[in-house]
Amino acid sequence: MSDEQAEAAQIFLDYLLAREQQEMAIDNYLRPLNSAIPLHAPMNLENGTDPGVTPSTIAPLPSPNADISAAVIDLFNITKRKATILIVLDVSGSMEGERIRTARDATIEFLSRLDANDEVGLLIFNDGVLELAPPTRVGNVAEGLSQRINGLTADGNTALYQAVCDAVAQATEMQAEDTAVNETRLYGIILLSDGEDTVGNVTENQMFATCLPTNAEADGVKIFPIAFGEAADQDVLNRIATVTGGRLFTADPASISNVYLSISAEQ
Repeated sequence: MSDEQAEAAQIFLDYLLAREQQEMAIDNYLRPLNSAIPLHAPMNLENGTDPGVTPSTIAPLPSPNADISAAVIDLFNITKRKATILIVLDVSGSMEGERIRTARDATIEFLSRLDANDEVGLLIFNDGVLELAPPTRVGNVAEGLSQRINGLTADGNTALYQAVCDAVAQATEMQAEDTAVNETRLYGIILLSDGEDTVGNVTENQMFATCLPTNAEADGVKIFPIAFGEAADQDVLNRIATVTGGRLFTADPASISNVYLSISAEQ
C-alpha cells in the first residue's frame, strides 16, 4: 500500500481503539479490546457475560479451518429463511443514459447473489406500472430475467406512488398465500427511483393512507428504496422505508452496485 493509505489505516485504527469507541462497542454487544474498560449491561452476568474474563485469563477459541467454515456457510444457507423479493425499477425519461445502464447492470448482478430458492419478480414504471415477471424461484428465471432487464430503456413520466401501491399489494397477497400453507419467508421490495411522482391516479396521501402500513411489522413487507441521484424524492422514499421497517439507500451510477450489495445483506 502507499504511504497515504498506511497513514489512513493508522488513523482509522486509532479511532477504533479510542476509549469512546471502545465503550460504544459494549452497547453493541461487543467486548472492548481495552480490558481496562469495565463492562456493563447488556454485557453482564444477567445476560451471560462474565465481566472478569479477559483475553489474558482465557485464551480465545481457535479460528475454524476452511472445511469448518464451509460447513457453517452451507448450514446457514439451508436453515435461513428464504426471501421473496420484488424489484421495482424507475424507467422514466430522466433515467436515460448512464443511469439506466448502471441500474440494469447492478440489478443483474444483484440477481446473481440471490439464493436459487429465493423468489424474485420485476415491475417497471414510467407512465404506468408494468409487471415484467411475477415472483418465481430464482434458479428458474435468473438467466431469462437478466436478459429482459438488459433490454430495458428509459422514457416517459414517473408513476412512483402507483408502483409502490401495486408492489405492496402483490407482495402482501403472496405473503397471505404462503401463510395459508404454513410457509414463512422474508418479503422485501427494492424500489429504485431517480425522481418525484409526476403521473398517475394515486396521490402521496393516498399511498401512505391506503397502501402502506401505519407501523412497521416484524414479519411484514419491507421496502428498501434507492434514491438514485440528487433529484430523487428522498423525503418520501425515507418515509416509505420507515413505515415498512426497511431502509433508505442513496446511490449514483458509481455507487449503485455497492448499494445493491448492502441490500442483499438485509435479506
